[in-house]
Amino acid sequence: MHNRHAIEDLDPVIFDPDEQDQLFRTIIRRSLSGLLIFQEDRVVFSNPALQDITGLTEDEILGMNPFDFVHPADRDMVRQRAAQRLKGLSPPDDYEFRILTAAGKTKWVRLLATSIIYRGEPAALGNILDIDEQKRLEELQRETYRQRNIMLDSLPYPSMLIRRDRIILAANRHARDLGARIGGFCGNEFGRRAFGPESAGDLQHQSGNQTAGGNTTCQVCRADQALESGEPLSIKAHEAFGRLWDAFWIPVDADTYLHYAIDVSEQRKIEQKIRDSEERYRLITDTMNDGLSIQNREGVITQVNRRLCEISGFARRELIGRPLADLFVKNEDTPKENIADIQGDQAQSDAETFIHHKDGRKIAVSLKIDALIDDDDN
Repeated sequence: MHNRHAIEDLDPVIFDPDEQDQLFRTIIRRSLSGLLIFQEDRVVFSNPALQDITGLTEDEILGMNPFDFVHPADRDMVRQRAAQRLKGLSPPDDYEFRILTAAGKTKWVRLLATSIIYRGEPAALGNILDIDEQKRLEELQRETYRQRNIMLDSLPYPSMLIRRDRIILAANRHARDLGARIGGFCGNEFGRRAFGPESAGDLQHQSGNQTAGGNTTCQVCRADQALESGEPLSIKAHEAFGRLWDAFWIPVDADTYLHYAIDVSEQRKIEQKIRDSEERYRLITDTMNDGLSIQNREGVITQVNRRLCEISGFARRELIGRPLADLFVKNEDTPKENIADIQGDQAQSDAETFIHHKDGRKIAVSLKIDALIDDDDN
């Protein structure tokens, strides 16, 4: 290999006119891009690559109007650009359009055109590249993106497709409403107050340590774990934007994951109300002087209060799950069938009977059983 100075010291290769002409012809003949020269709407030169692109022979190409190649939908546009170029009103041109091949197939090409002087007269030199496969792949990619975005937008909660390096590739309308911008770092997009006073933090990517690349290190993100394990991961009841979210990270491939979050604020409020209600219920029932139990249709105890535990001597865990009838002493006054009848149908039914204390004693009690009926009469 020569260094630069050695190359500069070499004498240039001198071709005689015939050799030079032969060299240019070889280059043009072997070029992978189609070449044509046209003057006054007539092709005066073409190379084999152009014949391959169009499917026409050299004899068919020479003398034909170059705009006959062009798809009718693009013909006026190509004509106007060519006219401006020949008048010197346009610099060398580079644009894409469709042509029609000899077989009637539509094909995308890219034209690099410039004005030249050919045999003493103004002409246009066109370098035509076949980009049909490239266009097909671009269209396939656009369709893939379109389908992906349709699927994302069909999800009823904020969803984003994110690359391993935290670049957001796509965000559905719910995520965009919260401030996600396609192409941004997911940590930074959500980690700053850039989208209004309610944007107090990342949907999941809370502000953390800032990295040299500008990304925000998330303190709760499970993306890396999901990508490494190949398994979906989640975090429950994460607070952001003044709401509570169940967040999920679903691997799509080795470098991409779907990140979505479900707003569970109302659900958590309801659950809290239920817990508060249960706590109030327990507080009320545990301060009653009467023993209380709730049992299902089969007569199995599902809940008891503190007083019933004191009366029977059994702990709460020992009573729950037992048939209520097992607590009572079976004798002629209170046969088991009577207890079952009372449990089954009769509301406000009273009975005087005995229960078994845990230590073996019999405790006299007055029993009242009420039926609990829901809104559907169950």
